[in-house]
Amino acid sequence: MAADPLFFEGLDDFAFPLTVAPSTTDYHTAIRDAIVTTLTPILAGYANLTVKALEDVDSDIKTIDLPAVTVICIGPEQDRAELTTNAQDGLGYACLVSLLSHGVTAGEKSPGVPSMTLFRRIVHTAFHDKRLTGITQVCWCEVSAAGPIYDKDSPAFQKLQSAVVVTAIGRFPRS
Repeated sequence: MAADPLFFEGLDDFAFPLTVAPSTTDYHTAIRDAIVTTLTPILAGYANLTVKALEDVDSDIKTIDLPAVTVICIGPEQDRAELTTNAQDGLGYACLVSLLSHGVTAGEKSPGVPSMTLFRRIVHTAFHDKRLTGITQVCWCEVSAAGPIYDKDSPAFQKLQSAVVVTAIGRFPRS
């Protein structure tokens, strides 16, 4: 049988059409936006600080006022086999939550923003082992300091004070 991109050939005598319906929901973006919605009132006491959802931090950093907390989607979804069922996929969607300041990496920080430790504590308390408001598919979130930060040549790296990764884990419908 000729190679056809619409067919998956597993065994020699079996071939079946692989159909994937387009999803109408971008869960990764919805999770990012829910994180922004949750953090905005928590960080409202810091008058100089704004919370922003970004698509591409390297180009968007030029358009935001610093200091800021930025939330971006990172990486592909993660397979979470412990939540997978016959009807739903267990997945984790990771978002990088960063505290960016006016200064550069020489330790300067903007006045009126939380310390690095307090920032990480605020995010951890808001999300770790908790459901994500507004996204019913999310069972819990994990907060970790591990994971991708910014490339050292990124403009955001020069403004980075602290960052954590929030991974929203849940059961999501199969397309």
